[in-house]
Amino acid sequence: MTEARTSFWGRHRWLKWAILGVLAVMAVLAGIAGYFLHRAEPFVRARIVKGLEDHFHARVELDSFKMSLVDGLRAEGGGLRIWPPAPPEGATSATATNPDQPLISLSQFRFHAALRYSPGKPIHISTVELSGLEVHVPPKSHLVRGSTAPANAAPAKNGPAYTSLAPTFEVDTVICSGTHLVMETDKPGKVPLEFEIHQLTLRNVSKGGAMDFVADLTNPRPTGIIHTTGSFGPWVVADPGESPVEGQYEFDHADLSDFKGISGILSSTGKYQGTLRELIVDGETDTPEFKLPEFGNALHLRTNFHAKVDGTNGDTWLDPVSATLGQSHFTAQGQVVRVAPGEADHAPEPLAPAAILI
Repeated sequence: MTEARTSFWGRHRWLKWAILGVLAVMAVLAGIAGYFLHRAEPFVRARIVKGLEDHFHARVELDSFKMSLVDGLRAEGGGLRIWPPAPPEGATSATATNPDQPLISLSQFRFHAALRYSPGKPIHISTVELSGLEVHVPPKSHLVRGSTAPANAAPAKNGPAYTSLAPTFEVDTVICSGTHLVMETDKPGKVPLEFEIHQLTLRNVSKGGAMDFVADLTNPRPTGIIHTTGSFGPWVVADPGESPVEGQYEFDHADLSDFKGISGILSSTGKYQGTLRELIVDGETDTPEFKLPEFGNALHLRTNFHAKVDGTNGDTWLDPVSATLGQSHFTAQGQVVRVAPGEADHAPEPLAPAAILI
């Protein structure tokens, strides 16, 4: 066998040199591509930052960004921070709850795109993966006042020139893991409303309007898992709390023993519409083993409700609630108030059996 192989390469030395030549050319091309890719990283990074600054009219920081040519163009970055819009010259702005808190921060992101680029056309990205996304929506009183014009964009930085040939990006889907949404409040005695969103998928991201979403999140109190689908946006740069949202939800295995004096496992379904700051919710609840101190035995509680929810603190106005508790039927209205830790949660007494339904 060895003699046969030696004989073959001896008769076809040209093939051996051709293969070696092709490998050498490929190595040179790979080196050239790597060189230009390394040179392109700062330009693409600056383009991403500039695009975000233009969209949010705010200062943007990006700690790291890398690209590689593995089955197309792959990119990843980390330490992204988007600050609240700066006030226009001559305008006033209330002191922020935390002046060192970015509006949006992101631990890591990554995406993959095919190696196809035509000048003047966006680079198409099917999916962007985000991890460690944190969004702080400021209260209305902390927004820029004194001008009807949009807040000034961050000042221009020295860097690559942005021409019509600069690449832009078109994104279909964004998948987020470990998202933390905080609705800040400026009301005395209130604490911010926080949501831990385990999985969030956004679709139709690049169309400039509403985005479709699917999300699973933990309701802070009563503790339970919410699965929701709907549409969100467009994002209102001047006041993120006014960004529209609508959808449907399923709320399962909510433990009412989080509240003093009652117990039971609640489930709820319904729909909502409005803004991040103010939602209108219509739905129904079912609690098969509901218990109150006034009743010795557990009773089946079912409700249908219409509610307005303050997204900054979770306060809920219920008008009306139609409830069936065992064999009793009643209608109630009132308010469920969320207060700072250490203070007693309270709601109007007639409403108590049906109040814990959002």
